[in-house]
Amino acid sequence: MTILQSIEEVLIMEFSETIDYGIHLGITKNFIAKAEGNGTVVIPNILNNKNFISSAVYINMNGKKFIGDKALNKMAADPRNGFSEFKLKMGSDYVYEFEATGIKMTPAELSSEILKNLRLTVRQKYQKDLRAAVITVPSDFNISQTKATNEAAKLAGFEEVVLLQEPVAAAMAYGFDTSDENETWLIYDFGESTFDVSVVKKYGDDIMNINSVADGYLGGKLIDWDIVDKIFAPAVINDIAGMNDFNRRNVSYLKQFAKLKKAAENAKIELSNEKLTEIEIENFTITPDGEFHDFEYGMTRKELDEIMKTYVDRTITHCKKALDEVGLTSGDVTRIILAGSSTLSPYIHERLKEEFNITPDYSIDPQTVIVRGAAVFAGQKRCG
Repeated sequence: MTILQSIEEVLIMEFSETIDYGIHLGITKNFIAKAEGNGTVVIPNILNNKNFISSAVYINMNGKKFIGDKALNKMAADPRNGFSEFKLKMGSDYVYEFEATGIKMTPAELSSEILKNLRLTVRQKYQKDLRAAVITVPSDFNISQTKATNEAAKLAGFEEVVLLQEPVAAAMAYGFDTSDENETWLIYDFGESTFDVSVVKKYGDDIMNINSVADGYLGGKLIDWDIVDKIFAPAVINDIAGMNDFNRRNVSYLKQFAKLKKAAENAKIELSNEKLTEIEIENFTITPDGEFHDFEYGMTRKELDEIMKTYVDRTITHCKKALDEVGLTSGDVTRIILAGSSTLSPYIHERLKEEFNITPDYSIDPQTVIVRGAAVFAGQKRCG
């Protein structure tokens, strides 16, 4: 290689006959993974070195765009100039308007900003100009929603896109394509914003999602807000004088509730491995008397389980409905695969084992299982 070689020449050095790259375009988080040898590698994002980028776009008064965690941080103080979870509106006529600039963007255009970042991540990591990818979509996506996903990919610079259902991707990550045809798998996907359960079987060489039940109003963020409203907010009122008006409807406390929401997310994660977690937020608020106060609370797993019960009950009902609609029962299920960040909870593991007499499998990180399955499929899919 000489210094006279152009960037374009460098970028085509990595050649493959297969697509190789899989993307999980999620509601709250987005991942990209690559098929390598007999496995997959989730690629850390260039913006935060985490294995995902958050679904958020913020535009300041000068028209500068911020995406991911930076966008979320700015939205906490300026929610009218940033948006998140736009995947929920994919395929609709909804238009997001950024107040400071008047800029308007569709869900597909916002999603394309995320996909551009993922392409840039690959460019920086592998010196490859990524033009093809397998992108996962929910099992209940309709024609308009899949069309919008393809549009987002095209706007981001992709020339070839293969869409793959999320439950099928999760099954492929666990090698369902080499499993026995008589097996029936349940893909239990409890994310931050939605819940989906799918019944997956194999017919010949094809993996088939034979039925799904989705609930767009059941996600981990509801649990987070219940923690805030039922545990943290009462503790604030009880512990800090002059805070009797502390509630989410009071716009004076937007920043404080954003901090509590983040603390609830972290507490939920920590209580997956511990029975007690200590929440500490320094300089949490300034009280009417002008004093700074910290927020401290010791939260137990028992408190979390009590809040989760109602939501997990609903997921179990959806699981049984998905099976019943195709003439199957709990006894027909041979394996349960967990996907989505909320499934890290031991309480969910215990409830599923009670209901199905099967220990659910989360040996592959539930947060990355879908993108890993997409990469597996991409490694088998020829370009063009």
